[in-house]
Amino acid sequence: MKIEKIDLYFLLIIFSLSFLLRMLFFQGFVLCDDIQEFSTPLHFLTSRPDFHDAFHLRFILWGTNWIFFKIFGVSEFSFFLPTLLMSSSMPLLAYLIIRKFGYSSFHSLLISLFFASSPFEIMIGTLRANDLIFAWFVYLAFLTFLLFEKKPEIQGIMVGILLWFAFYVKLWAVYFILVFLIFYVRLLLRKKEYKSLIYFFLTSLVLHALIGIFWVKEVGIFFPFLKYHSATYPIPNNKIFELWTVYPTYIFKGSFISTTLFGLVPYFLLAFLLVKLVLFWKKKIKIDELDFYLFPFYFIFFMLLNFLPDTPLKFDQYYSVPRIFRYLYPISFPMSLHAGKMIVDIFISLKFKKEFQIFLFLFLIVVNLVYACEATLPGRIYREDLLSMVEDIKRIEPPIVLSESWIGFFLERVYLKDTKIIVKIVPNIFDAKEYESWLKENEKDLPDKTLLIANFGSCVHYGCYNCGFQLSLFKEKTLEKWKLLKEYKKLEYSPLKQVPAIWILNKESYQ
Repeated sequence: MKIEKIDLYFLLIIFSLSFLLRMLFFQGFVLCDDIQEFSTPLHFLTSRPDFHDAFHLRFILWGTNWIFFKIFGVSEFSFFLPTLLMSSSMPLLAYLIIRKFGYSSFHSLLISLFFASSPFEIMIGTLRANDLIFAWFVYLAFLTFLLFEKKPEIQGIMVGILLWFAFYVKLWAVYFILVFLIFYVRLLLRKKEYKSLIYFFLTSLVLHALIGIFWVKEVGIFFPFLKYHSATYPIPNNKIFELWTVYPTYIFKGSFISTTLFGLVPYFLLAFLLVKLVLFWKKKIKIDELDFYLFPFYFIFFMLLNFLPDTPLKFDQYYSVPRIFRYLYPISFPMSLHAGKMIVDIFISLKFKKEFQIFLFLFLIVVNLVYACEATLPGRIYREDLLSMVEDIKRIEPPIVLSESWIGFFLERVYLKDTKIIVKIVPNIFDAKEYESWLKENEKDLPDKTLLIANFGSCVHYGCYNCGFQLSLFKEKTLEKWKLLKEYKKLEYSPLKQVPAIWILNKESYQ
Protein backbone atom coordinates (compact mmCIF):
# COMPACT_ATOMS: atom_id res chain seq x y z
CA MET A 1 0.00 0.00 0.00
CA LYS A 2 1.39 3.35 -1.04
CA ILE A 3 0.50 6.31 1.19
CA GLU A 4 0.18 9.48 -0.83
CA LYS A 5 0.24 13.10 0.30
CA ILE A 6 -3.54 13.33 0.11
CA ASP A 7 -3.80 10.39 2.52
CA LEU A 8 -1.77 12.25 5.13
CA TYR A 9 -4.09 15.26 4.83
CA PHE A 10 -7.14 13.02 5.13
CA LEU A 11 -5.71 11.22 8.16
CA LEU A 12 -5.12 14.55 9.87
CA ILE A 13 -8.66 15.69 9.06
CA ILE A 14 -10.16 12.42 10.31
CA PHE A 15 -8.24 12.49 13.58
CA SER A 16 -9.01 16.17 14.22
CA LEU A 17 -12.74 15.74 13.57
CA SER A 18 -12.85 12.55 15.66
CA PHE A 19 -11.14 14.22 18.61
CA LEU A 20 -13.41 17.25 18.29
CA LEU A 21 -16.53 15.07 18.35
CA ARG A 22 -15.33 13.21 21.41
CA MET A 23 -14.64 16.46 23.23
CA LEU A 24 -18.02 17.84 22.14
CA PHE A 25 -19.87 14.79 23.51
CA PHE A 26 -17.51 14.22 26.46
CA GLN A 27 -19.14 12.53 29.48
CA GLY A 28 -16.33 12.06 31.99
CA PHE A 29 -16.77 10.06 35.21
CA VAL A 30 -20.05 8.25 34.55
CA LEU A 31 -19.15 4.54 34.90
CA CYS A 32 -19.27 2.61 38.15
CA ASP A 33 -15.73 1.25 37.60
CA ASP A 34 -14.25 4.75 37.37
CA ILE A 35 -13.14 4.82 41.01
CA GLN A 36 -11.12 1.64 40.56
CA GLU A 37 -9.82 2.71 37.16
CA PHE A 38 -8.71 6.07 38.60
CA SER A 39 -7.42 5.02 42.01
CA THR A 40 -5.26 2.13 40.75
CA PRO A 41 -2.73 4.17 38.70
CA LEU A 42 -2.96 6.89 41.36
CA HIS A 43 -1.93 4.35 43.98
CA PHE A 44 1.05 3.26 41.88
CA LEU A 45 2.51 6.76 41.91
CA THR A 46 3.60 6.08 45.49
CA SER A 47 3.28 2.31 46.01
CA ARG A 48 4.07 -0.89 44.17
CA PRO A 49 1.33 -3.14 42.75
CA ASP A 50 -0.21 -5.98 44.72
CA PHE A 51 -0.32 -8.80 42.21
CA HIS A 52 -2.82 -10.72 44.32
CA ASP A 53 -5.36 -8.20 43.03
CA ALA A 54 -6.92 -9.10 39.65
CA PHE A 55 -6.93 -5.48 38.54
CA HIS A 56 -3.25 -5.00 39.39
CA LEU A 57 -2.37 -7.98 37.20
CA ARG A 58 -3.71 -6.11 34.16
CA PHE A 59 -0.65 -3.88 34.02
CA ILE A 60 -1.16 -2.75 30.41
CA LEU A 61 -4.51 -1.33 31.49
CA TRP A 62 -3.43 0.83 34.41
CA GLY A 63 0.07 1.40 33.01
CA THR A 64 -1.30 3.71 30.33
CA ASN A 65 -2.86 6.03 32.89
CA TRP A 66 0.14 5.78 35.20
CA ILE A 67 2.36 7.12 32.39
CA PHE A 68 -0.02 10.01 31.68
CA PHE A 69 -0.30 10.83 35.39
CA LYS A 70 3.48 10.97 35.50
CA ILE A 71 3.69 13.31 32.49
CA PHE A 72 0.66 15.57 32.95
CA GLY A 73 -0.13 15.24 36.64
CA VAL A 74 -3.31 13.90 38.20
CA SER A 75 -6.44 15.48 36.72
CA GLU A 76 -9.63 14.69 34.85
CA PHE A 77 -7.90 15.62 31.58
CA SER A 78 -4.85 13.39 32.11
CA PHE A 79 -7.07 10.47 33.13
CA PHE A 80 -9.26 10.56 30.03
CA LEU A 81 -6.62 11.67 27.52
CA PRO A 82 -5.29 8.14 26.68
CA THR A 83 -8.72 6.81 25.77
CA LEU A 84 -9.65 10.02 23.95
CA LEU A 85 -6.53 9.60 21.80
CA MET A 86 -7.13 5.89 21.24
CA SER A 87 -10.74 6.45 20.30
CA SER A 88 -9.83 9.29 17.92
CA SER A 89 -7.19 7.10 16.27
CA MET A 90 -9.53 4.16 15.62
CA PRO A 91 -10.90 5.85 12.44
CA LEU A 92 -7.29 6.13 11.26
CA LEU A 93 -6.93 2.35 11.57
CA ALA A 94 -10.15 2.03 9.58
CA TYR A 95 -8.84 4.36 6.87
CA LEU A 96 -5.54 2.47 6.50
CA ILE A 97 -7.32 -0.90 6.38
CA ILE A 98 -9.65 0.32 3.63
CA ARG A 99 -6.75 1.78 1.66
CA LYS A 100 -4.84 -1.47 2.03
CA PHE A 101 -7.59 -3.24 0.10
CA GLY A 102 -7.36 -0.89 -2.86
CA TYR A 103 -10.11 1.59 -2.13
CA SER A 104 -9.50 5.16 -3.24
CA SER A 105 -8.54 7.93 -0.83
CA PHE A 106 -11.95 9.50 -1.47
CA HIS A 107 -13.90 6.37 -0.53
CA SER A 108 -11.59 5.66 2.41
CA LEU A 109 -12.33 9.16 3.72
CA LEU A 110 -16.09 8.65 3.45
CA ILE A 111 -15.97 5.28 5.21
CA SER A 112 -13.68 6.58 7.98
CA LEU A 113 -15.90 9.61 8.68
CA PHE A 114 -18.94 7.32 8.84
CA PHE A 115 -16.99 5.14 11.27
CA ALA A 116 -15.78 8.11 13.35
CA SER A 117 -19.36 9.33 13.79
CA SER A 118 -20.79 5.93 14.76
CA PRO A 119 -22.76 6.38 18.01
CA PHE A 120 -21.09 3.57 19.96
CA GLU A 121 -17.63 4.73 18.89
CA ILE A 122 -18.40 8.21 20.23
CA MET A 123 -20.19 6.82 23.28
CA ILE A 124 -17.19 4.76 24.41
CA GLY A 125 -14.68 7.41 23.36
CA THR A 126 -16.22 9.98 25.70
CA LEU A 127 -15.84 8.00 28.91
CA ARG A 128 -13.29 5.60 30.45
CA ALA A 129 -13.95 2.04 29.28
CA ASN A 130 -11.06 -0.40 29.41
CA ASP A 131 -12.79 -2.27 26.55
CA LEU A 132 -11.61 0.55 24.28
CA ILE A 133 -7.97 -0.01 25.27
CA PHE A 134 -8.43 -3.74 24.71
CA ALA A 135 -9.99 -3.25 21.26
CA TRP A 136 -7.35 -0.70 20.25
CA PHE A 137 -4.58 -3.28 20.64
CA VAL A 138 -6.64 -5.99 18.89
CA TYR A 139 -7.34 -3.88 15.79
CA LEU A 140 -3.85 -2.43 15.76
CA ALA A 141 -2.74 -6.08 15.58
CA PHE A 142 -5.16 -6.61 12.67
CA LEU A 143 -3.77 -3.59 10.80
CA THR A 144 -0.25 -4.88 11.41
CA PHE A 145 -1.30 -8.30 10.13
CA LEU A 146 -2.47 -6.69 6.88
CA LEU A 147 0.37 -4.20 6.35
CA PHE A 148 3.18 -6.71 6.86
CA GLU A 149 1.82 -9.58 4.78
CA LYS A 150 5.01 -9.54 2.67
CA LYS A 151 7.22 -9.56 5.78
CA PRO A 152 5.94 -12.61 7.67
CA GLU A 153 8.60 -12.49 10.39
CA ILE A 154 7.72 -8.91 11.37
CA GLN A 155 4.03 -9.67 10.95
CA GLY A 156 4.10 -12.64 13.32
CA ILE A 157 6.21 -10.88 15.97
CA MET A 158 4.12 -7.69 15.98
CA VAL A 159 0.78 -9.50 16.08
CA GLY A 160 2.08 -11.63 18.96
CA ILE A 161 3.22 -8.57 20.93
CA LEU A 162 0.02 -6.59 20.37
CA LEU A 163 -2.28 -9.47 21.30
CA TRP A 164 -0.16 -10.03 24.41
CA PHE A 165 -0.78 -6.39 25.30
CA ALA A 166 -4.51 -6.93 24.71
CA PHE A 167 -4.40 -10.06 26.90
CA TYR A 168 -3.18 -8.03 29.87
CA VAL A 169 -6.06 -5.62 29.46
CA LYS A 170 -8.74 -8.34 29.18
CA LEU A 171 -8.55 -12.12 29.04
CA TRP A 172 -11.04 -11.98 26.17
CA ALA A 173 -7.98 -11.60 23.95
CA VAL A 174 -8.10 -15.41 23.66
CA TYR A 175 -11.30 -14.98 21.62
CA PHE A 176 -9.40 -12.91 19.10
CA ILE A 177 -6.45 -15.28 19.10
CA LEU A 178 -8.97 -17.77 17.69
CA VAL A 179 -9.93 -15.22 14.99
CA PHE A 180 -6.29 -14.67 14.02
CA LEU A 181 -5.65 -18.42 13.91
CA ILE A 182 -8.46 -18.65 11.32
CA PHE A 183 -6.66 -15.98 9.29
CA TYR A 184 -3.36 -17.84 9.60
CA VAL A 185 -4.91 -21.14 8.54
CA ARG A 186 -6.32 -19.35 5.51
CA LEU A 187 -2.85 -17.99 4.67
CA LEU A 188 -1.43 -21.48 5.04
CA LEU A 189 -4.03 -23.04 2.75
CA ARG A 190 -4.04 -20.30 0.09
CA LYS A 191 -0.46 -19.09 -0.01
CA LYS A 192 1.47 -21.85 1.78
CA GLU A 193 2.61 -19.12 4.19
CA TYR A 194 3.59 -20.54 7.57
CA LYS A 195 6.48 -18.34 8.77
CA SER A 196 4.23 -15.66 10.25
CA LEU A 197 2.25 -18.24 12.22
CA ILE A 198 5.45 -19.72 13.62
CA TYR A 199 6.78 -16.30 14.65
CA PHE A 200 3.41 -15.41 16.16
CA PHE A 201 3.38 -18.63 18.16
CA LEU A 202 7.00 -18.28 19.33
CA THR A 203 6.56 -14.60 20.26
CA SER A 204 3.43 -15.38 22.26
CA LEU A 205 5.11 -18.35 23.94
CA VAL A 206 8.20 -16.36 24.93
CA LEU A 207 6.23 -13.36 26.25
CA HIS A 208 3.82 -15.47 28.30
CA ALA A 209 6.68 -17.64 29.60
CA LEU A 210 8.74 -14.63 30.70
CA ILE A 211 5.83 -12.94 32.45
CA GLY A 212 4.88 -16.31 33.93
CA ILE A 213 8.33 -16.60 35.52
CA PHE A 214 7.81 -13.10 36.94
CA TRP A 215 4.42 -14.15 38.37
CA VAL A 216 5.99 -17.20 40.02
CA LYS A 217 8.54 -14.94 41.67
CA GLU A 218 5.97 -12.35 42.76
CA VAL A 219 2.87 -14.43 43.50
CA GLY A 220 4.07 -18.02 43.58
CA ILE A 221 1.97 -19.36 40.69
CA PHE A 222 2.39 -19.26 36.90
CA PHE A 223 -1.12 -18.11 35.98
CA PRO A 224 -2.35 -15.82 38.78
CA PHE A 225 -5.06 -14.31 36.60
CA LEU A 226 -6.84 -17.67 36.64
CA LYS A 227 -6.88 -17.65 40.45
CA TYR A 228 -7.37 -13.96 41.12
CA HIS A 229 -10.11 -13.06 38.68
CA SER A 230 -13.23 -10.94 38.68
CA ALA A 231 -16.25 -12.30 40.51
CA THR A 232 -18.66 -14.52 38.63
CA TYR A 233 -22.37 -14.70 39.23
CA PRO A 234 -24.38 -17.95 39.12
CA ILE A 235 -27.43 -17.81 36.88
CA PRO A 236 -30.30 -20.28 37.42
CA ASN A 237 -31.02 -22.54 34.46
CA ASN A 238 -34.45 -20.99 33.91
CA LYS A 239 -32.83 -17.55 33.47
CA ILE A 240 -30.28 -18.55 30.84
CA PHE A 241 -32.42 -17.70 27.81
CA GLU A 242 -33.30 -14.32 29.30
CA LEU A 243 -29.59 -13.71 29.91
CA TRP A 244 -28.77 -14.46 26.28
CA THR A 245 -31.16 -11.74 25.10
CA VAL A 246 -29.33 -8.93 26.93
CA TYR A 247 -26.55 -8.32 24.39
CA PRO A 248 -28.82 -8.47 21.31
CA THR A 249 -31.07 -5.94 23.06
CA TYR A 250 -28.09 -3.65 23.68
CA ILE A 251 -27.10 -3.89 20.01
CA PHE A 252 -30.47 -3.41 18.33
CA LYS A 253 -32.42 -1.44 20.92
CA GLY A 254 -30.17 0.32 23.42
CA SER A 255 -29.21 0.58 27.06
CA PHE A 256 -31.25 -0.20 30.13
CA ILE A 257 -31.77 3.55 30.71
CA SER A 258 -33.64 3.72 27.39
CA THR A 259 -30.98 5.44 25.33
CA THR A 260 -29.44 4.15 22.12
CA LEU A 261 -25.96 2.61 22.01
CA PHE A 262 -25.19 1.50 18.44
CA GLY A 263 -27.81 3.74 16.86
CA LEU A 264 -28.82 2.56 13.39
CA VAL A 265 -25.42 1.05 12.54
CA PRO A 266 -26.57 -2.59 13.08
CA TYR A 267 -29.58 -1.92 10.84
CA PHE A 268 -27.36 -0.28 8.21
CA LEU A 269 -25.10 -3.34 8.38
CA LEU A 270 -27.95 -5.79 7.84
CA ALA A 271 -29.65 -3.69 5.16
CA PHE A 272 -26.53 -3.13 3.06
CA LEU A 273 -25.46 -6.75 3.58
CA LEU A 274 -28.81 -7.83 2.15
CA VAL A 275 -28.41 -5.48 -0.83
CA LYS A 276 -24.88 -6.74 -1.41
CA LEU A 277 -26.02 -10.38 -1.30
CA VAL A 278 -28.70 -9.63 -3.89
CA LEU A 279 -26.12 -7.95 -6.13
CA PHE A 280 -23.78 -10.89 -5.52
CA TRP A 281 -26.53 -13.29 -6.58
CA LYS A 282 -26.97 -11.23 -9.75
CA LYS A 283 -23.17 -11.36 -10.24
CA LYS A 284 -22.79 -7.58 -10.06
CA ILE A 285 -20.58 -7.57 -6.96
CA LYS A 286 -18.12 -9.85 -5.16
CA ILE A 287 -17.78 -11.03 -1.59
CA ASP A 288 -14.19 -9.88 -1.20
CA GLU A 289 -11.29 -10.60 1.11
CA LEU A 290 -12.04 -7.76 3.52
CA ASP A 291 -15.59 -9.09 3.97
CA PHE A 292 -14.01 -12.37 5.01
CA TYR A 293 -11.74 -10.65 7.51
CA LEU A 294 -14.33 -8.40 9.14
CA PHE A 295 -17.17 -10.86 9.63
CA PRO A 296 -15.33 -13.22 12.06
CA PHE A 297 -14.36 -10.29 14.28
CA TYR A 298 -17.88 -9.39 15.26
CA PHE A 299 -19.59 -12.75 14.79
CA ILE A 300 -17.12 -14.91 16.75
CA PHE A 301 -16.64 -12.37 19.53
CA PHE A 302 -20.40 -11.95 19.94
CA MET A 303 -21.05 -15.71 20.02
CA LEU A 304 -18.32 -16.38 22.58
CA LEU A 305 -19.12 -13.35 24.72
CA ASN A 306 -22.82 -14.18 24.74
CA PHE A 307 -22.58 -17.92 25.35
CA LEU A 308 -19.15 -18.46 26.94
CA PRO A 309 -18.43 -15.21 28.76
CA ASP A 310 -16.50 -16.47 31.77
CA THR A 311 -15.16 -19.42 33.73
CA PRO A 312 -15.68 -21.67 35.53
CA LEU A 313 -18.65 -23.31 33.83
CA LYS A 314 -20.73 -25.85 35.74
CA PHE A 315 -23.45 -28.21 34.62
CA ASP A 316 -25.96 -27.05 37.23
CA GLN A 317 -25.31 -23.32 37.01
CA TYR A 318 -24.36 -20.87 34.32
CA TYR A 319 -21.67 -18.42 35.38
CA SER A 320 -21.50 -14.99 33.86
CA VAL A 321 -20.07 -11.60 34.64
CA PRO A 322 -22.71 -8.84 34.72
CA ARG A 323 -23.99 -7.95 31.27
CA ILE A 324 -22.48 -4.49 30.91
CA PHE A 325 -23.03 -2.57 27.67
CA ARG A 326 -19.39 -1.54 27.22
CA TYR A 327 -18.31 -5.20 26.94
CA LEU A 328 -19.73 -5.13 23.40
CA TYR A 329 -17.38 -2.38 22.23
CA PRO A 330 -14.88 -4.69 20.41
CA ILE A 331 -17.56 -5.57 17.85
CA SER A 332 -18.24 -1.90 17.09
CA PHE A 333 -15.08 -1.52 14.99
CA PRO A 334 -15.76 -4.33 12.48
CA MET A 335 -19.51 -3.67 12.38
CA SER A 336 -19.18 0.06 11.66
CA LEU A 337 -16.32 -0.45 9.23
CA HIS A 338 -18.13 -3.25 7.42
CA ALA A 339 -21.33 -1.19 7.10
CA GLY A 340 -19.44 1.77 5.62
CA LYS A 341 -17.44 -0.48 3.30
CA MET A 342 -20.53 -2.21 1.89
CA ILE A 343 -22.15 1.15 1.12
CA VAL A 344 -19.12 2.03 -1.02
CA ASP A 345 -19.15 -1.45 -2.60
CA ILE A 346 -22.75 -0.85 -3.68
CA PHE A 347 -21.89 2.65 -4.97
CA ILE A 348 -19.08 1.26 -7.09
CA SER A 349 -21.18 -1.65 -8.35
CA LEU A 350 -24.12 0.56 -9.36
CA LYS A 351 -21.86 3.38 -10.57
CA PHE A 352 -23.46 6.14 -8.54
CA LYS A 353 -22.24 9.67 -9.15
CA LYS A 354 -19.73 11.09 -6.70
CA GLU A 355 -22.08 13.93 -5.70
CA PHE A 356 -24.76 11.42 -4.68
CA GLN A 357 -22.22 9.38 -2.72
CA ILE A 358 -21.13 12.48 -0.78
CA PHE A 359 -24.75 13.46 -0.10
CA LEU A 360 -25.73 10.00 1.18
CA PHE A 361 -22.69 9.69 3.42
CA LEU A 362 -23.32 13.16 4.85
CA PHE A 363 -26.89 12.10 5.59
CA LEU A 364 -25.74 8.89 7.30
CA ILE A 365 -23.14 10.82 9.32
CA VAL A 366 -25.81 13.28 10.49
CA VAL A 367 -28.01 10.34 11.51
CA ASN A 368 -25.09 8.87 13.43
CA LEU A 369 -24.47 12.16 15.24
CA VAL A 370 -28.14 12.48 16.21
CA TYR A 371 -27.97 9.05 17.84
CA ALA A 372 -24.57 9.83 19.40
CA CYS A 373 -26.16 12.91 20.96
CA GLU A 374 -28.91 10.74 22.45
CA ALA A 375 -26.48 8.06 23.67
CA THR A 376 -24.26 10.52 25.52
CA LEU A 377 -26.94 12.94 26.76
CA PRO A 378 -27.41 11.41 30.25
CA GLY A 379 -23.68 11.50 30.89
CA ARG A 380 -23.32 15.04 29.58
CA ILE A 381 -26.17 16.35 31.74
CA TYR A 382 -24.72 14.56 34.75
CA ARG A 383 -21.30 16.15 34.16
CA GLU A 384 -22.83 19.57 33.52
CA ASP A 385 -24.60 19.36 36.89
CA LEU A 386 -21.43 18.16 38.60
CA LEU A 387 -19.25 20.95 37.20
CA SER A 388 -21.89 23.55 38.10
CA MET A 389 -21.90 22.22 41.65
CA VAL A 390 -18.12 22.37 41.79
CA GLU A 391 -18.14 26.03 40.69
CA ASP A 392 -20.75 26.88 43.33
CA ILE A 393 -18.89 24.99 46.04
CA LYS A 394 -15.66 26.82 45.25
CA ARG A 395 -17.49 30.14 45.30
CA ILE A 396 -19.23 29.46 48.63
CA GLU A 397 -16.13 27.86 50.25
CA PRO A 398 -17.99 25.76 52.86
CA PRO A 399 -16.00 24.09 55.67
CA ILE A 400 -17.37 20.66 54.68
CA VAL A 401 -19.17 19.14 51.70
CA LEU A 402 -21.38 16.10 52.22
CA SER A 403 -22.21 13.83 49.30
CA GLU A 404 -22.82 10.25 48.32
CA SER A 405 -19.50 8.39 48.59
CA TRP A 406 -18.98 7.69 44.85
CA ILE A 407 -19.33 11.39 44.00
CA GLY A 408 -17.37 12.36 47.09
CA PHE A 409 -14.38 10.37 45.84
CA PHE A 410 -14.05 12.50 42.70
CA LEU A 411 -14.76 15.74 44.53
CA GLU A 412 -11.95 14.94 46.94
CA ARG A 413 -9.43 13.46 44.48
CA VAL A 414 -10.09 15.56 41.37
CA TYR A 415 -12.33 18.63 41.49
CA LEU A 416 -11.65 20.04 44.97
CA LYS A 417 -8.20 18.61 45.60
CA ASP A 418 -6.50 22.02 45.31
CA THR A 419 -8.84 23.70 47.80
CA LYS A 420 -9.06 23.66 51.60
CA ILE A 421 -12.63 22.37 51.47
CA ILE A 422 -13.12 19.07 53.29
CA VAL A 423 -15.17 16.43 51.50
CA LYS A 424 -16.86 14.21 54.04
CA ILE A 425 -17.19 10.69 52.67
CA VAL A 426 -19.52 8.45 54.63
CA PRO A 427 -18.01 4.93 54.52
CA ASN A 428 -19.72 1.57 54.10
CA ILE A 429 -23.31 2.71 53.61
CA PHE A 430 -25.26 2.94 50.36
CA ASP A 431 -29.04 3.08 50.70
CA ALA A 432 -30.79 6.44 51.09
CA LYS A 433 -32.41 5.37 54.36
CA GLU A 434 -28.96 4.61 55.78
CA TYR A 435 -27.80 8.07 54.72
CA GLU A 436 -30.83 9.61 56.40
CA SER A 437 -30.05 7.80 59.66
CA TRP A 438 -26.41 8.84 59.45
CA LEU A 439 -27.37 12.48 58.88
CA LYS A 440 -29.68 12.53 61.90
CA GLU A 441 -27.02 11.03 64.13
CA ASN A 442 -24.15 13.25 62.95
CA GLU A 443 -25.86 16.52 62.07
CA LYS A 444 -25.09 18.03 65.47
CA ASP A 445 -21.34 17.57 64.90
CA LEU A 446 -21.29 19.31 61.51
CA PRO A 447 -20.16 22.94 61.40
CA ASP A 448 -22.53 25.66 60.30
CA LYS A 449 -22.52 26.37 56.53
CA THR A 450 -21.81 22.72 55.68
CA LEU A 451 -23.03 21.97 52.15
CA LEU A 452 -25.05 18.89 51.31
CA ILE A 453 -25.33 17.50 47.76
CA ALA A 454 -28.75 15.91 47.53
CA ASN A 455 -30.57 13.86 44.87
CA PHE A 456 -27.33 13.17 43.01
CA GLY A 457 -26.66 9.44 42.93
CA SER A 458 -23.79 7.26 41.83
CA CYS A 459 -22.59 6.66 38.28
CA VAL A 460 -24.96 7.19 35.37
CA HIS A 461 -24.75 3.69 33.92
CA TYR A 462 -25.74 0.93 36.33
CA GLY A 463 -26.00 3.64 38.96
CA CYS A 464 -27.22 3.14 42.48
CA TYR A 465 -30.25 5.40 42.13
CA ASN A 466 -31.38 4.78 45.68
CA CYS A 467 -27.93 5.59 47.05
CA GLY A 468 -26.86 8.71 48.87
CA PHE A 469 -28.87 11.65 50.10
CA GLN A 470 -31.98 10.99 48.01
CA LEU A 471 -34.53 13.20 49.73
CA SER A 472 -37.50 11.63 47.95
CA LEU A 473 -36.58 8.33 49.63
CA PHE A 474 -36.12 9.84 53.10
CA LYS A 475 -38.85 9.19 55.66
CA GLU A 476 -38.85 12.91 56.36
CA LYS A 477 -38.91 14.62 52.96
CA THR A 478 -37.48 17.95 54.16
CA LEU A 479 -34.27 18.85 55.98
CA GLU A 480 -35.29 20.82 59.05
CA LYS A 481 -32.02 22.58 59.77
CA TRP A 482 -30.97 23.00 56.15
CA LYS A 483 -31.76 25.64 53.55
CA LEU A 484 -32.09 24.88 49.83
CA LEU A 485 -29.52 26.93 47.91
CA LYS A 486 -29.81 25.79 44.32
CA GLU A 487 -31.31 23.14 42.06
CA TYR A 488 -29.73 21.82 38.86
CA LYS A 489 -30.84 20.07 35.67
CA LYS A 490 -33.15 17.12 36.18
CA LEU A 491 -31.60 13.69 35.55
CA GLU A 492 -34.25 12.30 33.21
CA TYR A 493 -32.52 8.93 32.90
CA SER A 494 -32.95 8.24 36.62
CA PRO A 495 -35.97 6.19 37.71
CA LEU A 496 -36.41 8.80 40.45
CA LYS A 497 -36.24 11.70 37.97
CA GLN A 498 -33.80 13.32 40.38
CA VAL A 499 -33.37 17.07 40.58
CA PRO A 500 -29.87 17.49 42.03
CA ALA A 501 -29.56 20.26 44.59
CA ILE A 502 -27.24 21.72 47.18
CA TRP A 503 -28.43 22.51 50.70
CA ILE A 504 -26.60 24.53 53.36
CA LEU A 505 -26.69 23.82 57.09
CA ASN A 506 -28.30 26.83 58.79
CA LYS A 507 -27.95 26.16 62.51
CA GLU A 508 -27.88 29.81 63.55
CA SER A 509 -31.26 30.75 62.08
CA TYR A 510 -32.74 27.51 63.39
CA GLN A 511 -31.64 28.38 66.92
